[in-house]
Amino acid sequence: MSISFPLRYQENVSEDLSWAAQVSPGYQSYSTDDIDYFPTDPASQELLDIFSTLGATLESRYSGESVSGAGVSVSGEVKYNMTPELSLGGRLGFNSFGDYKDTSAAMFMNYTFGGGSD
Repeated sequence: MSISFPLRYQENVSEDLSWAAQVSPGYQSYSTDDIDYFPTDPASQELLDIFSTLGATLESRYSGESVSGAGVSVSGEVKYNMTPELSLGGRLGFNSFGDYKDTSAAMFMNYTFGGGSD
């Protein structure tokens, strides 16, 4: 489950240049179940279970978990119109929740066929 409250600001600096920034604070919650290390290989899983019982390995299954807390997403974008049909730009983004951290970067080129004339 996730709920966020996006706040976005956009500004046209000139007829050709624009930028935007967004921040989305929120709350997230998820849970996972315990699962075998070898869910599709019963023989290997059985052998690992035996080793775990003998104390040769710490565990024979991935432990499940339940996590809840605050998260945030932040992004920014710049776009420049080279011509009425062609624009170039870039985006940066960052997402965070607990131990999870994700950054992204992208460049883009948009071309509108026909130039928008009737």
